[in-house]
Amino acid sequence: MEPLSIAASVAGLLSLALEVSKTLDTYIKSVKNAPTESLRLAQEVSTLASTLGSLGRFLQTQAPSSPQHFGQTSALVAAASSCHNTLRTLQATLGKFLDKAEGKKWYKRLAWPIKRDEHVRTVDAVRRFMQIFQFSLSIEGWYVVLGTQDRIGS
Repeated sequence: MEPLSIAASVAGLLSLALEVSKTLDTYIKSVKNAPTESLRLAQEVSTLASTLGSLGRFLQTQAPSSPQHFGQTSALVAAASSCHNTLRTLQATLGKFLDKAEGKKWYKRLAWPIKRDEHVRTVDAVRRFMQIFQFSLSIEGWYVVLGTQDRIGS
């Protein structure tokens, strides 16, 4: 995948992460004592969105002029695809729950739409994606630094 394509993919992923974050915020605000799990998940998704924003800005400004390219099999491309699937599933689960609970405050108070095991897996997955994105950003940053040193030294 060329740098501009991965940048577009990361931008789409950022948009989805912000959408999921907004949905989580809606849930948390509508439930008087929202479960701790929902707050933790909201925090993780918000941090993921921030990381994606940084990565997206980097890819748009630095990657096109950089000789490094993310191949179709790169960890970043695979992580972006997996992260997209995870966030889509989470958004669908939350969306169904909020639609079903519309106007039923008692229902929202009694239930958190994500089972504990599923929640733990989702939080762990979001954290792993964040780490991969942060690592990719660090590696590409080093390539830019090294390329700059090579151009200055030449």
